[in-house]
Amino acid sequence: MKSPTDHRDPNQAADQRDHEHAHKPTTPGQHRWTHHDNYHATCRRCGTRAQKRPSPYGRRWWTEWRLPDGTTRDNYNGQPTPPCQPTEEDTGAC
Repeated sequence: MKSPTDHRDPNQAADQRDHEHAHKPTTPGQHRWTHHDNYHATCRRCGTRAQKRPSPYGRRWWTEWRLPDGTTRDNYNGQPTPPCQPTEEDTGAC
């Protein structure tokens, strides 16, 4: 029996299937993380720091992001990951 998540068309050629799963280019809003350990990472492009923390109320982990402008955000209450805002040096602007 096929997996319910398997959405491949059996009539599709193998080379077309491989093309669908090819590496997609990085968009300007994606972070490029350098992992320091299991719980800390820094974005190489914008300098955002991420820290994974355990919840004090149960078996749940949440992430706190420290943005380059000094503000913080977290996903404890469902906030999405802040977008990557590369510095002018990374974008090639003069």
